[in-house]
Amino acid sequence: MNNKPKPTTQAEARQYAIDWQHWQAEQSMTYGELLEWQHVFMELALSFDLVEEFKENAIIEDIQEEKPS
Repeated sequence: MNNKPKPTTQAEARQYAIDWQHWQAEQSMTYGELLEWQHVFMELALSFDLVEEFKENAIIEDIQEEKPS
């Protein structure tokens, strides 16, 4: 999965998440590796307005979006 190009559109980010779910089901990952992927998908979710969709599909956990002060 790491060698796939970084998504540049919302549709690509969505497909990347789908592909990742299939890929990770066959992997044995450490908590650290899962945290790294969580960070990748949190960034994608925020970048492409996919937070709710990714939460609903268990791609990311509930996150706190930063609010301007």
